Amino acid sequence: GISDAEIRGKMETLLAEARQKLQEHPANLVWHRRLLQLLLLRGDAAGARQAHEAFGRAVRAESPDDPQQLAVYSLASLHTLEGRAAEGLAQARLLKDKSASHLAQFAAQIELGNLVEAEKLVPEKDAGHPALLLHVAWLVRGDAAKANGWREKAIQAYAQGPEPARSIARQLEKGEKIEAKDIEDFQAPPIGKVPTLIALAAACPAQREPLLALAEKLNYDTYFPQRFLQRAIAAVRKMK
Repeated sequence: GISDAEIRGKMETLLAEARQKLQEHPANLVWHRRLLQLLLLRGDAAGARQAHEAFGRAVRAESPDDPQQLAVYSLASLHTLEGRAAEGLAQARLLKDKSASHLAQFAAQIELGNLVEAEKLVPEKDAGHPALLLHVAWLVRGDAAKANGWREKAIQAYAQGPEPARSIARQLEKGEKIEAKDIEDFQAPPIGKVPTLIALAAACPAQREPLLALAEKLNYDTYFPQRFLQRAIAAVRKMK
């Protein structure tokens, strides 16, 4: 395994890289969001808050009226990482970019457990991932009819996409017939793979523990939907 000292060293290297990039481009949202993530992973909430404020100043220095709403994105990111979904929802509603606003609102509503509100925010295009998250959310809530409806929508949406989306559709279709070999062969990015593993664990008690163990191992990105998925893993573990 990796020692704590090695992890800390790696974290400091990543932090230094993010700070260097932000010195070169102070209003770069991608690097700023990474910096917030790393600071909070290190347990430095005050540092993350200061980084958000510094980012806001950098944005205003470049364009005083912040037409891209970068400061709003920053605060929404901070709230997400801190697990403050209600505040995140308020920021998401301020975003003028409709699809970005809906995506951020969807995340907050899922975190808050407002599933009916979340359903209204699923986009027409690229509906696979939100449909899969709703499938998992309704499964955990114990509403089989709703869960099945969203499973079908997720399969349909993923089946129309490129690989690895189609492999997610194929795994979801297996349901309770999933076997150990299928799990080994299943290749997809964690964002789609983790909720798929949870859905399969609920459907197949025989493979539940290895599926959930793998889901837990891959659920490392601290942005949405990590907290929601962690709660879902715990709930599926308790299923009969």
